[in-house]
Amino acid sequence: MSETIVDLIAANIVTTLQTVTEASGYNATLSDVVRPGQVLRPEADLSALVILSGSIEITEDDSLTDYHYSPSWTIYISSVQPEDLEDSSETRRLRAAFDCIKALNVDVSRGNFAYDTIFSAIEMVADEGEGRFGVLLQFSTPFRSSRSDPYTQNEP
Repeated sequence: MSETIVDLIAANIVTTLQTVTEASGYNATLSDVVRPGQVLRPEADLSALVILSGSIEITEDDSLTDYHYSPSWTIYISSVQPEDLEDSSETRRLRAAFDCIKALNVDVSRGNFAYDTIFSAIEMVADEGEGRFGVLLQFSTPFRSSRSDPYTQNEP
C-alpha cells in the first residue's frame, strides 16, 4: 500500500526532530519524538508529539489539473522542570520550540515532499501537573499533486 504525501511529510518531521540534541548544537535535547498512537515515555525529560491538526486545506490550481494541499501541524513539546535547573520553564520551552524551528528550517521542503514549511504560532501551555509544562508549535507544509493521483507530488 502506498504512503500518502502527508504520511511521508510526518515521517520527515519526526526524523528531523530526532536530530534536536545538545550534541548537535541545539540548546535542548528532545529525548522522545512520537506520533499519535505511540506513547511518550513518562521519564522523558523533554519530548515532542507531532500531530496533524485540524483540517488539510485543499485549493484548486489555476490549471485545473492539480490540487494544492496545506496540512496543518502541531508539535506538542512537553517538558519536566528539574529542580536543579537554573532556567525558568518558560525559557526552557521557548528554547525547545525555537530549536524545533531551527531544525525544521534546515530542509523546508520536508525531503522534497512539500514546497515550504510555514510557521504560524507558538503557544505556551499551563502547568500540566507533576511538574510538566508544554508549548505548542504550529505550522503548515503545503504541497501540490495531480487531481487524479493524490499520492504523487507535483512541482509547485
